[in-house]
This record gives sequence, C-alpha cells and structure tokens, in this order.
Amino acid sequence: MMRYYVTATALGAGWFIVLLIPAWTRQWLLGDRQIVAWHVAGLALSSFLVAYAFKRWIGTADSFASHLRRAAILPYAGCLAYLTLFNIFIWLKQIFVGGLTNLYETLILYPWGLSYALIACFVVIPYGLLCQILMSRALAAAVARD
Repeated sequence: MMRYYVTATALGAGWFIVLLIPAWTRQWLLGDRQIVAWHVAGLALSSFLVAYAFKRWIGTADSFASHLRRAAILPYAGCLAYLTLFNIFIWLKQIFVGGLTNLYETLILYPWGLSYALIACFVVIPYGLLCQILMSRALAAAVARD
C-alpha cells in the first residue's frame, strides 16, 4: 500500500509542472517566489489526501470511461483540498507574523481557484487521466501483493 501513496504524492508534485502551462495558474504558482516550495508540497499533500479519501473509487475503475470520469472529477477534489491547505497556511502565517486575514480573503480563493482549474481543463483532465490510470495500477499491484 505504501507504493500507492508514494505514487500519489509524486504525481501530486507533478501537478506543479502541469499547472505551469496555463498562464493564469502559472501566475498563481510563481507569483510569490518565496512560497514555491510550499505550492509543490501543498499539491503533493493534496494528492495524497485525495488518494486516501477516494482509494476505493480509484481502484474500482474498470473501463476507459470510468477512468475518464474520475479524471474529470478527482482533480477538482484535489483543488479543493489544496485551496483548504493553502488557506490554513495563510492563516497560520498571519497568526505567527501577527494579525489575521479576513473571511472574504479566505473564501474568495475557492471560486477563483476552481475557476482557474476549470479553465485549465485542457491540461487538468489529461494529467488527471494519467494520474488515475497510474494510481489504479499502483493500487491493484498493492492489493495483489497482499
């Protein structure tokens, strides 16, 4: 099972490179060079969390259509996980530096982030399909080994 989660984490870090293709997501990821490493770590952790939460659904894909359906849905679940982790990061950073961020700044990230991810579907869905197929295979190999 460890291989499944390592695969998920590595593919999550790969999202950083994929999301550098569209200009709007590239601006988000490279806008503040001081937190680029955080973006990579956040994407990897988000992928791990999605792999954990949707393990059964990922493993039950048995046709190209079912893989494609998961590739069209799971990246957006990962986007929500990433945005939540990012909000936690920002709130913790503000608390340690001093002061708080407001609720509007926290909540506005969700429609903006999901909109960016939806517009970037031309890279999100193909990479999501690759991730889905690789995750499904890693899970099948882990189950077969046990």
